Amino acid sequence: MLPHADIDLNWKRSLTEWCRRLVGLFPFQISQPTSISKQSWNAPVTVTMGQRVRSPGFWIEVCLIFGVLWLYAGQLTPSVNETHYLTKAKHFWNPSWCPNDLFLGSSYSHYLFYLTTGWLTLLFSLDAYAWIGRILCWAGFAVGWYLLVQVFSSRPGRALIGIVIFLVLMDRFHMAGEWAIGGFEAKSISYVFALFALEKYFRGKWNSFWPWIGCACGFHVLVGGWILIGLVTGSLLAALRRQWGQPALTGDETIMKFPAVPMVCFLLLFALGALPPIIQQAQASPAINQMAFQIYVHERLPHHLLFGGFATSQVGRFALLCLIWFCFAWFLRKIPQVRLLNWFCTASLLITLAGLLLSGLAEAGKVEQGELSDWATGWLRFYWFRLSDFSIPLGISIMCVTVLPALPGRESDRVHRAGQLVSIASLLMIMLVGLWIFVAKWDDPRSAADRASLPTYEDDRKRTVETQVNWQKACDWIRQNTPANAVFITPNDQQTFKWFAQRSEVVNWKDIPQNGEATLEWKRRIDSIYRIQRLYPSGLLSFENPEQLGSLFGADYLLIEQSAVDALPSPTGLKQVYPVDPQRKSTYVVFQLQ
Repeated sequence: MLPHADIDLNWKRSLTEWCRRLVGLFPFQISQPTSISKQSWNAPVTVTMGQRVRSPGFWIEVCLIFGVLWLYAGQLTPSVNETHYLTKAKHFWNPSWCPNDLFLGSSYSHYLFYLTTGWLTLLFSLDAYAWIGRILCWAGFAVGWYLLVQVFSSRPGRALIGIVIFLVLMDRFHMAGEWAIGGFEAKSISYVFALFALEKYFRGKWNSFWPWIGCACGFHVLVGGWILIGLVTGSLLAALRRQWGQPALTGDETIMKFPAVPMVCFLLLFALGALPPIIQQAQASPAINQMAFQIYVHERLPHHLLFGGFATSQVGRFALLCLIWFCFAWFLRKIPQVRLLNWFCTASLLITLAGLLLSGLAEAGKVEQGELSDWATGWLRFYWFRLSDFSIPLGISIMCVTVLPALPGRESDRVHRAGQLVSIASLLMIMLVGLWIFVAKWDDPRSAADRASLPTYEDDRKRTVETQVNWQKACDWIRQNTPANAVFITPNDQQTFKWFAQRSEVVNWKDIPQNGEATLEWKRRIDSIYRIQRLYPSGLLSFENPEQLGSLFGADYLLIEQSAVDALPSPTGLKQVYPVDPQRKSTYVVFQLQ
């Protein structure tokens, strides 16, 4: 930890000192302060955790960080993944809710998340459940972020500046679409525990580290697991550096330890996250699993899993970010904690490189299927590009606040003054970009899930909003006027039907199951329903007898766009139940199939 003054426990003096030092942040100097190199990195830190938490500066900065997180991700519910995971949690605790839905009835991969949070759906609505989870996760993330930044710089305001930089970089410079702050799901909880684990790792507190990283793995085995692999690999890289005869650097003697009781706690928690997907995979044959992996990686989620599915602009931005990270890492290479952080970042890039190689093997086998290609596809489902999307923005944001010392002396030379100007200009640019990102997220009044799935008319904002309003009206009518066990065929461009209508649906592009057999059934239904809706203006109404398709999948109703009805050359023979008056035009129409 950087040696800064202890926190005064007298709250009035402490608050005054915190405000004075916060004002002292401007202007900055980019160069590393000479006092740092003269300090002993192994000097004992006299500020205890209890003292830090009781100080007013802690609460002020944590509340400000929480406010930034709210501005960034506090839009209307549901968010993109909340429709996927929170409806699953509700069905976990109440199987009679949407009892005939393919996705909800499939296996539960994030078992600990559903078990520990899903009971809230018995007491609250889905919207309230989402907000409770969001607030708790954002609060936990704010505390974890503050404590993590304290390892590198205990000066006030640094964690607040760092979180803005982190959000900007992760929002605009990701390669595989990873995010740490958003809606409520298992990943949101896992990242909170991961921050606490990282703070303990950099302080060398192994008795606390292993339970924290175990909790991260228990709630989301891929998030926590990749972070753990990155930390272990980073420690090995540091050890190899010493073995290769490189000069010893202070702080590189940090070695991971494995105390017995914390390790048992970690293994139990890790098992809660890892065993459910392992068990569900073992229940299907290898041939079925392999077909499911092909669907999962090459058809449904190539934008997260397959390098060839990434947009060129995303890859270019991420490459630029890696270059910036390398410059920071070289500049601050003599600071032990920063060096440990960058070993972790280096490990994450090696994992990304391994994912790139796997992507090449998987893509090469698309023409001629082979065992090597199938093997690579099976491994790609583990999100090899996820960790670097998180670690590189984390490393840069923390290093940015590390190189922002207090005001230089009055006798600043020309180099220092130039550094101050560059620092101020860079910080203002980042803050302006952050402000633009926040404003853009609030510009659209729709929820994130509806923005991602419902039609958006760039030249007609009013029509865009009215489409979402009419969609919700149709869902409200369905919830109030159809049986609770009814099954619907729904439009392809939506993912919030179950959230608003609270009825089962035959298939949904967003809601792909996790187990092999259900994935194959999902694929069959997508090919039978989703693709037809895409190909024909009138969608399923183009069939001579749509009732047969409904009976094939056990559907009772068809929810379809008004435009599909208008595209028919003659009225359909189906019974229209919404709107009740067939002459009344609406964005969405409901027909009864059985």
